Amino acid sequence: ALLAGARGITSSAHAAAADKGSKKASSKEVAEASEQFDDITYNIPEKPVSAVEGVGYSLVGMAGLAIAAGAVFYSAKELLLEPKEQSVRTLYPES
Repeated sequence: ALLAGARGITSSAHAAAADKGSKKASSKEVAEASEQFDDITYNIPEKPVSAVEGVGYSLVGMAGLAIAAGAVFYSAKELLLEPKEQSVRTLYPES
């Protein structure tokens, strides 16, 4: 019974807020607000990336991919390619 009462309170509060919001933001007001902005402000071109900056981004990206590939190769080598007996033998060679 307590949950049903709480659910009723929250739903009525939500409905009242929705009615108040719909009265405030009519379609006419929304259209007027969107006309206030010029198209020029939304079409500001960004500066082109220079060649040096593009090469720098490429090098950083390739370094990150190389680190990730190295981690994948090392873990695959340790887990899949080298048997455990061989890894123990390499750690403790016979004298």
